[in-house]
Amino acid sequence: MTEMQELSVSLEWADGYFSRRLYAGLWENASQADRVKALSWSAALISAAFDWNLSACAEGDVSDSVRAILCEEAIWLLARDPSETALFAGVKQASAGPIRLTFDTDLAAEKGRNLIAPIAAEMAAGLALPAGRLGRISSTMLP
Repeated sequence: MTEMQELSVSLEWADGYFSRRLYAGLWENASQADRVKALSWSAALISAAFDWNLSACAEGDVSDSVRAILCEEAIWLLARDPSETALFAGVKQASAGPIRLTFDTDLAAEKGRNLIAPIAAEMAAGLALPAGRLGRISSTMLP
C-alpha cells in the first residue's frame, strides 16, 4: 500500500482552481497571507477529519480531487467568523509544523463537526471515511 504524502495544496494550484469556480469572490478578495492561512488550516482540519483510501492518492501523491476538497474547505474557512460560530471551540492545542490539532474530547464530538465545510465532507465521501480516533475531528453527512 502506498502511503499518501502530507496533505497540502499550493497557492498557485488553489488560485487556478478558484479561477474556474463560480462564486470565488471570497478567495479573490482575500489577501495572499489569508489565502495561505486558510489553505494551511484546511489541510490540518481535513487531514484530521478523514482516513483516506487509495483512490485519494496516486503513487503517494495527493490527487486533484483531494486538492479540490482542501480548496473548498479553505474558502469556507475564509467565510466563517470564528467569534460568531464558535469555529474553534473545543481546540485545546494547535501547533504548526507538521500541523497538529488536539480537541477537548467533551466538545470535540459536538463542535468538531462545525470545522468541516459541508461541501468538503460531501466531496470526501467517496475518497475517505471519517476518522474515528479519540481527540480527532469526525465528520458525518448526517445533520
